[in-house]
Amino acid sequence: MAYSNNVRIEDDLTKKIIDVATKIAYDDGVGEVTVKRILDEMGVTNRVFYNRFSNINEVILIIYNDIVDKIRHCLDTAYTACTDYYEYVINLGVAVLKKTYENKLHFSQYMFEYDSYMSENRRWWMKHIEVLIQYGVEKGYFIPVNAESMAYSVWCFCRGFNADAIGGGLLPDEAEKRFRVGFSSLVRGMKPDQV
Repeated sequence: MAYSNNVRIEDDLTKKIIDVATKIAYDDGVGEVTVKRILDEMGVTNRVFYNRFSNINEVILIIYNDIVDKIRHCLDTAYTACTDYYEYVINLGVAVLKKTYENKLHFSQYMFEYDSYMSENRRWWMKHIEVLIQYGVEKGYFIPVNAESMAYSVWCFCRGFNADAIGGGLLPDEAEKRFRVGFSSLVRGMKPDQV
């Protein structure tokens, strides 16, 4: 990497490069994010870019991580006992879908492929989904299930739905409606008969 003393330069130009790359990705898709395009839009030389990054993939990874963080914040809503637990879990799933649409529309293929060979994001989601399931089981909201296996099933359902809906060009409102039907069936299917 082109670092000064093995530390990337962190300054206004670094932030500007990331901002310009993000705008290109959101406006035209991640495939249009190139060093040349960034430099042309900023009116600077290669040296400005390569003093801060070794290649365009570093910039794209920064944007990816920012998107992942924004989507993960959907789980910041704490459960309160006065709320129906099933609606709470379903609404979390819908919030993730909405945030995914807001942030991944032009990044969907890149993120899907990146998530496929990097397991950190999957592990993070699995851990948090597992906590929701374990809580539901402990409180009697869900039938006793292997929380890890169920978390994986939920992850696959949500990830697959999001990738297909975005990749297939499903409009956000229609995607939300269809997701709510499928995810509600999945979540309510774990409900014990007596609840």
